[in-house]
Amino acid sequence: SGDLYSWQVNTLRRFKGSHRVELTQFSPVSEPVDNNLLPSFPYKQISTTVAGAACFHDFGRFLADFENQFPHIRVLNLSLEVSGGSASAEREMLSFRMEVVTLAKPDPS
Repeated sequence: SGDLYSWQVNTLRRFKGSHRVELTQFSPVSEPVDNNLLPSFPYKQISTTVAGAACFHDFGRFLADFENQFPHIRVLNLSLEVSGGSASAEREMLSFRMEVVTLAKPDPS
């Protein structure tokens, strides 16, 4: 509850601190909608789109650790694109875009 956008962005930024991943773009958070991740669960869900860049293995580690640490958050609609030039280190660079869906406590009103 509260400022859902700030909470979601701050959570992602704090978590990424221990990973070599760049989070470069956050879309505005959607309005809370009925939950379709877990049937008959009393929470709403919000989503935001996040874009960034990372090396292939670093991004894989980030994604696995993130979903394991936050069971109430899911990554959906993940798209990956190879970015970078001809150097071998740059060939592993990925640009990514993903939708981050979070369960949120509904307002009591």
